[in-house]
Amino acid sequence: MSADVVLKCLPPPPANNKRIPSPIGQRRDYRGIASPTSGNETNSQKQHLLQNQNVAQAQYQHHPLARTPSPTTNTGYYIPASLYNSTPTVIGNNTLTISRSHGNLVGSAASGKLQLSDAGSPLSATTPSECPSSYGNGMVVHFKGPPTLERNSSPTTHLTNNDVFYVSRVRLILGCLAFIIFAIIAALIAGILIRRAINDSCTVKESKQNSFGDLSTTDDNLKASTQKSVLVSESASSVETCDIQFYMNLLPDSAKRDGVLRHLPRDIWPYKYNVDWTLNPEHSNFSGHVDVVFNCTEATSVVVLNVEGVEIDEEHTALSAVSHGHRVPNIECQWNLYNKPFYLIALDSKLISGQQYTMHIKFTGKMFGPDSRDIIGIHWLNYTNGNDQQPHKIISSQMQPQYARTAFPCWDEPVFKAVFEVSLTHEDHYIAMSNMPALKTDKHKENWSTTVFSPSKPMSTYLLTVALIEKQGYGSVQQVIDDSNVIVAAWGPQHEIDQGHLNLGLEFTTKSILFFEEYFQVKYPLPKLDSLTVPKHYGGAMENWGIITYIYPNFITDSQLSNEVHERKIFMFIAHEVSHQWFGNLVTPASWSQLWLNEGFAAYFELVSMQNILNNSISQVDLVYTVYMVTVMTMADSHLDNNHPIVVIPEPDDPVSLFDAISYNKGASLVRMLALLLGDSFQISLQKYMRANAFKATKSRQLWTAMDSEDTIFRQHDLETFMNHYLHQIGYPIVEVDYWDNGNRTYLRFSQSPFILMADHQFLTDHPEYLLSKWVIAIKCFTSKKPALIETYVFSTRQYEVHLDYQLGEDD
Repeated sequence: MSADVVLKCLPPPPANNKRIPSPIGQRRDYRGIASPTSGNETNSQKQHLLQNQNVAQAQYQHHPLARTPSPTTNTGYYIPASLYNSTPTVIGNNTLTISRSHGNLVGSAASGKLQLSDAGSPLSATTPSECPSSYGNGMVVHFKGPPTLERNSSPTTHLTNNDVFYVSRVRLILGCLAFIIFAIIAALIAGILIRRAINDSCTVKESKQNSFGDLSTTDDNLKASTQKSVLVSESASSVETCDIQFYMNLLPDSAKRDGVLRHLPRDIWPYKYNVDWTLNPEHSNFSGHVDVVFNCTEATSVVVLNVEGVEIDEEHTALSAVSHGHRVPNIECQWNLYNKPFYLIALDSKLISGQQYTMHIKFTGKMFGPDSRDIIGIHWLNYTNGNDQQPHKIISSQMQPQYARTAFPCWDEPVFKAVFEVSLTHEDHYIAMSNMPALKTDKHKENWSTTVFSPSKPMSTYLLTVALIEKQGYGSVQQVIDDSNVIVAAWGPQHEIDQGHLNLGLEFTTKSILFFEEYFQVKYPLPKLDSLTVPKHYGGAMENWGIITYIYPNFITDSQLSNEVHERKIFMFIAHEVSHQWFGNLVTPASWSQLWLNEGFAAYFELVSMQNILNNSISQVDLVYTVYMVTVMTMADSHLDNNHPIVVIPEPDDPVSLFDAISYNKGASLVRMLALLLGDSFQISLQKYMRANAFKATKSRQLWTAMDSEDTIFRQHDLETFMNHYLHQIGYPIVEVDYWDNGNRTYLRFSQSPFILMADHQFLTDHPEYLLSKWVIAIKCFTSKKPALIETYVFSTRQYEVHLDYQLGEDD
């Protein structure tokens, strides 16, 4: 710290004690402030101090050391001897405070030396030895860095010994300006934070006109009403304050929970997305624009969609009408809802119910990388090609469950199914992939191209995918299904292709497609199904429609390590994802609370397809079911403190928590229970369910409607009521059976109680009602005496008794 302060002696003061004005042109005008006094001085003492002050001012203004900073320092400040000698009438308790930008210098005068300390740390700078305490000239204190001298008390009060005696007018003005600027910035920041926190204002953005003359669709139903859009929202006339709360109050209560927006309103339904991305893996970013054709089903003046982590170019957001004849509302303002994944566009008048509109939005975003906490949205990964041992890059995407909003503005809930027309602009050395086959690739300058894909079938945003693979790093094997001309391909690192490690996966995929087409009596609806293997993935695989992604070990075999167990694991992954092309993709759950309609059925059909395609016996399938399904299910379903029903209402804000053994394994167990109870009518019911709900979003009720028409068991015990006991409450029952003979009859008593594998005593203390839980239970019984007579008993009471008209034998 000693290098921060330099003390130098001053020569004798001028003979004249009068104040000497500043020379013209120097622009230095130092304002004198009364020397420190105790308030008890005599008039002669005060006069003496005033003279000392004037002398000090003159010395400061005209001494060269005070006027010109040292080459090794920045600023010099004069301290007269009267303030550092030990004269009691001058210095009092011998302290002096000099304020600096990073702390205070507190000086104590003793024995003719000015001891300085900085924020409690002593400084070694003292009065030079050649300046005796009796030498009344004073000294100049040089500081490295610009200290500021400021007065510590008001002019109307006596100055204390802690007051600074000189202030630079220039520095005073600059300091005041700095303070004012700082205050303004602080006020602006505080205003922004408060505005976001309470959602009470936003800035109106001018909405630029856009003719949308090139807007086109390929859907026949839309062509009839689609014209080149000539009605476009007019530009906002001025920038005003927008009352966010006013527009928030216009949103329907059905989209809110506890007064907070939780999901998208149902007054706007997207019909078609035309989305174009420019992907730049070298800089890990992307840009693009989307034209969304949507139907207004209920008049509204607020358009709400999902955006998270994507920057929107507000000046280029525009609204147009698909058809002629009515006014297009102007865009008043638009904003991200604070700390929520919603983007709101407020209009100056209501959209007309029954009309179609197009919203044009430009956006930019960042790709997630391999070091990201989660590999979601559009992301890039590294891999090594075994042929050249060089690092390569691959771009893939993971939109499920709600990560499409990180890739582009959209209605990112599964109930909103729409057609997607995708185009990707990319460097020439990449192959672009998406859900549908490529229509064309147009080359640009500087080694860039744009690949345009065929329009998709109506699907949810979570099934959308884009990918870029290097031409020199990846390859494929493929085959064509004869009767449908569906192209089935498997993509992987070229060295894996060369060694045939994707051939088995390709074979399993083709067989699975054929099996499910036969089982559901519904053809695979897309012209191709790619299996894209990637080095890393959010999960083990993802059922994107038309392009399933797998991590390497879940699809690629290894000639040295593969065995029957490994191949069966690969088959179960493939069968699971291919079954999703029907359960989930063709017929989609309307919300994530209905996830079991996806994952429960897919997990169940792993077993069904394995039994049929691999010719496994029923006992082998039951063994896999017991080990793979029941064990995991009971362990997960018995931890009562962190358990949840299969159907969670209301749906959680983050549905990722629902992707667990409850939805998968317990869901599969319920599907298996239905299959065993309904027999042959189970398959017929699913065929009706697929045909009636193709390309739609459904809830469990649509499934019960299809099964009710074929059901012969639950006609007197409503199937929906029966299943709701298992879907809407945690746990599952354990059933005990007692029997006894009475003459020629045998009596059976069934008793049910909640099954608890690992009792959580605190949970049972907090929720004693769980011990009173009951289910509707269906049991099929047959005996060795009458094996063809299968009796089905359905009951919902704690105990249920039946009697048989014959006695049970020892072997029954």
